[in-house]
Amino acid sequence: MRKEIAVKHINEDLTFDPKLRQACLDIVDFLCLQPEQALRHITFGTLSGVAQLTNTEDLVAASRYLSGSRLPLLNLEFEFIDLDDVIHISHEVITEAKATGIFYHPETGELIEEFEKMIYMYFELSSEGMELNRSSSIN
Repeated sequence: MRKEIAVKHINEDLTFDPKLRQACLDIVDFLCLQPEQALRHITFGTLSGVAQLTNTEDLVAASRYLSGSRLPLLNLEFEFIDLDDVIHISHEVITEAKATGIFYHPETGELIEEFEKMIYMYFELSSEGMELNRSSSIN
């Protein structure tokens, strides 16, 4: 996806919310300017800083739009962090853990109490996001 198309979609879709529109435009600019390697693990904190959003609801709305069907630039991912262990967790495991309230350590098999405190969301570029980045920046 080319940047012009992403900007066009944002301007068409988000005219009702100028703050969300600007946040998404700022994030698209960021995705275009960073080296692809730096966009393999994008946190909510990074997006918040780039878009200058302090309200969690606004940040969720921007990330939802940029990972949605209309402009799928970001993929939502999950990781389990336990001290020095950082382990990618599949969407299926997260879905099951939320439904059952049970989560096992992915390597040891140990039952993890209050696992929600140890699961973190992050984003990575989707294939469309990679195309946007490659077509817009010199890597």
